Amino acid sequence: MIYEERFIFSPVRFPEGQWDPLQIPFAFEDVDFYTDDGVRLHGWLIPHENPEAHVLYCHGNAGNLTHRISAVEKFRQELKATVFIFDYRGFGRSEGTPTQRGLYHDAYAARDKFFELCKLKPEELLLFGRSIGAALALDLGIDRTPKGLVLESAFTSLSQLPSFRIPLIPLHWLIRSRFETVEKIKQYHGPLIINHCDRSGMVPIEHAQRLYLAATRAKPKYLCTDPSRFFSLLNEEVLFRV
Repeated sequence: MIYEERFIFSPVRFPEGQWDPLQIPFAFEDVDFYTDDGVRLHGWLIPHENPEAHVLYCHGNAGNLTHRISAVEKFRQELKATVFIFDYRGFGRSEGTPTQRGLYHDAYAARDKFFELCKLKPEELLLFGRSIGAALALDLGIDRTPKGLVLESAFTSLSQLPSFRIPLIPLHWLIRSRFETVEKIKQYHGPLIINHCDRSGMVPIEHAQRLYLAATRAKPKYLCTDPSRFFSLLNEEVLFRV
């Protein structure tokens, strides 16, 4: 438990990553902002000239925001979206050390900064979260109902992943940073897509199925297991459009 954060989080700090603007396929604005507990974070605002969606991108555990360049470009092209992606504390150019509580602070600060930058209302925001980021996006969606919520490779609880199931070692009982989602999702009552694109087996499909069944107040809701169908589903679902 003493070394829990080191075991769970896999941040990659600056300068590792692709930071050269000439090597990035889109224009972006560097944005520095602060959490309510005083940590300075860094993000990129990637504007679209005629946005039809505004996406807050909560990335997964490993790496930093530069490792999501191709994913961000896909959102920008396929959805004609303005995207705000940010690094959690301890990742990329963001200061601090990652903790479960800290990452929730980070997500709220990023959402509020995105609101400020683009003069957005909650109902104009599309929340996207992958893996650990899905737990954060879900919390934001419960706090203020968005235009839509997308959870990708989401787990019901960090402690329920196969990597925490070690024979004869009750690691899943000892872990405190669980990022619980299956109980929380019962509180969400907006449009929802659960996109399961994990082919590595790190997040079994059963997690997505349990989350889908537990989201009894989400309307409409979709469970997408075909990666080639994901963006067409987003485009077809008019409730997710600005």
